[in-house]
Amino acid sequence: MLHLLAVLVLAGHGGPSLGLGPASARAAGLPGASDAPFTAVFSATTHRPRAATLWHYAIRVSDPAGKPIQARVRFLVAFAGPSGPPPRRLGGAHTVHGGFRATFRWPRATRGQPLVFQAIVTARGTTRRLAYWIRVR
Repeated sequence: MLHLLAVLVLAGHGGPSLGLGPASARAAGLPGASDAPFTAVFSATTHRPRAATLWHYAIRVSDPAGKPIQARVRFLVAFAGPSGPPPRRLGGAHTVHGGFRATFRWPRATRGQPLVFQAIVTARGTTRRLAYWIRVR
């Protein structure tokens, strides 16, 4: 099952699909969401990935009409607790047109740690930060 995270929305249940499986949240229907110059939707296979196994994630960026647009995306992993090391950057910045898919292998040392996987999306002069909580098993 895929879980989604849309701009200004924490992952929930129900919503559109990215073609990777069932979806769970989107920006549509939020106050001010229609005023945004773009919509970004993050999806991943689970909030509870297993250490040392592949975890699949994707991001989709579109204009308010749903058409794919070009964007710059950076991915970070940060500890969600009160203190911890600084965020870890994953793979630099990517220029995407409509979307991006990748995999990540969570290190065993992250088991049980409260983490936040962040996608920082810049398009049409606006930057949005999406946050997706993770607890590695």
